[in-house]
Amino acid sequence: CERVDLGRVNQTYFANFSTLGLAADISGATSGELKSKIGAAAYAVAGLRPLLTHRPFDCRIRWGKNRLDLRTHQVIVANGRYFGDTPVLPDATIDDGELALFTTAGTSTWDAAKSFLALFAGKQLELRDAHYFSAPKIKITTSPQVALAIDGDVIGRTPARFSVAYRALRVMVPA
Repeated sequence: CERVDLGRVNQTYFANFSTLGLAADISGATSGELKSKIGAAAYAVAGLRPLLTHRPFDCRIRWGKNRLDLRTHQVIVANGRYFGDTPVLPDATIDDGELALFTTAGTSTWDAAKSFLALFAGKQLELRDAHYFSAPKIKITTSPQVALAIDGDVIGRTPARFSVAYRALRVMVPA
């Protein structure tokens, strides 16, 4: 057995990742039936309308003594390395006591699409408007409030207070 971290947002635990904004809207638009029929491709199919209609929002992100103010379409906070099957930050792990954050400052529909394409190609850190870091606690406020999802399910709206439940989950791993 090994112990791994869990992420926590507004007192709700998550195993893999949390999203705010566009990615959370896409999660909300993707039905369980579609997910069961075509798997992860369901998000791409269901995401077309949200991608075309989503509006950027003002976002303030605080961690430690740092602050980032930007206008964006989405924010991804991962417990460990992955957003789905895609590494968010290359050095993140599920037992380091930190959350990995990724966002971009682009505000057009093309910027949002480019962010997703870069994520799925593993090139997101090369985007000129990319912002990313790791931290044990993160606070995010937005104007207006936006959807908040964990592990693909919408659970509410911002603001969001993230923290790590360090080594909170015991898992079986092969020898």
